[in-house]
Amino acid sequence: MKRATLALTLVLALVLAGPALAQVTTASLAGKVSDEQGLPLPGATVEAKNLASGFTFRAVTRENGSFLLANLPPGKYEVTVSLSGMKPESQTLEVLLGQTATANFRLTVGQLFVEEVTVVGSKIIDIKSPEIATNISPDQLVYLPQRERNFINFAALAPGVYVDPREDSSRYFRAGASSAKQVNAFIDGVSYKNDMMEGGAFMQDASKGNPFPQNAVQEFQVLTQNYKAEYEKSASAVITAITKSGGNTFSGDAFFYYQDKDMVTLDKLSKERGLSKPDYKRQLGGLSLGGPITKDKLHFFFAYERNDQDRFNQVFHGPLWDSPNVPPELKNRLSQYATGNVKAPYESNLYFGKLSWQPNLGSTVDVSYYSRDEDERRGFGGQRVEEGAERFRITSDSLVTKWSAVVGGQSFNELT
Repeated sequence: MKRATLALTLVLALVLAGPALAQVTTASLAGKVSDEQGLPLPGATVEAKNLASGFTFRAVTRENGSFLLANLPPGKYEVTVSLSGMKPESQTLEVLLGQTATANFRLTVGQLFVEEVTVVGSKIIDIKSPEIATNISPDQLVYLPQRERNFINFAALAPGVYVDPREDSSRYFRAGASSAKQVNAFIDGVSYKNDMMEGGAFMQDASKGNPFPQNAVQEFQVLTQNYKAEYEKSASAVITAITKSGGNTFSGDAFFYYQDKDMVTLDKLSKERGLSKPDYKRQLGGLSLGGPITKDKLHFFFAYERNDQDRFNQVFHGPLWDSPNVPPELKNRLSQYATGNVKAPYESNLYFGKLSWQPNLGSTVDVSYYSRDEDERRGFGGQRVEEGAERFRITSDSLVTKWSAVVGGQSFNELT
């Protein structure tokens, strides 16, 4: 039996806020506010409201009119700038994981409490970070099809990253010519490196299933070069993912994949041995649901995935079975073991739950729980009978609490 266990990790980090300090689980928004002549406007209030959760973050422009909203949960925001005696202006834009978006505002003189003008911004490219990174967006995770629903497979969209497509004990991902043991994966800022198992990261543990429910992943980033030392235990590619959170409206999804023996064919060797099609069956299903507990303050999210596979391994007698030199007693003893198509079952259950809370302006608390339970019978076939199989078991439980808060608009604390 093999067992993988994740323990609660406690990390305290105090990080000075700056336009280039993109963190593992957050994004930033920077820009300048000026008047009609292009002169900076200090003291303007910049407020960003997450369109899904209603969580609000605020900053005040400096003497040169610049502002920074750091430690933002990635997503779509309505950003509003206001200053006494000026007409407020708004932009709706999306900030991506690990990037610093830029939005500039120009205010005109006018009365207070006039109607706001909304400008929808285009996607913004971060040109300040030295990291070589590829962002896998929420839309890509939803609309790009794949048969396994393993979010790690999307890492192949990053240049130089290879994901092994096989469904055996050799599954892994790597970057360039580096070994798969040199990668690492982070989910919500927590490292899932395993120094004892082949492959080194939690999705490379010889499993036929998925390491994490795809419908619980909001987006992720693949870093291949020039990333910071905060991405520990990695010398090659790094995957840093964030999970979904509930919002002010109830939303969810459900899916079901099915495949049986009528959808597959026998290989040539099986046909030559006269074997019939095994009663193969594969079912993959799941659901997710999120919504408000208290609007704009407290939300929940839950995801579940179930994977059932009835595979069959071929067990057969060796070439000497029909030899007259084989003692009849030995034949009688070996005949009690099943041959032909022998069932090799696999089952997996994945759970993820999350509570998101904004107790006050600029401060957020997330509490999440993740569970993985897999059971497989394997390691037999050919001339090795079912009684010689191994039971491959993976159990993993993780409880993560994260608190973050902006302090004085110049720095932020994060406790995980």
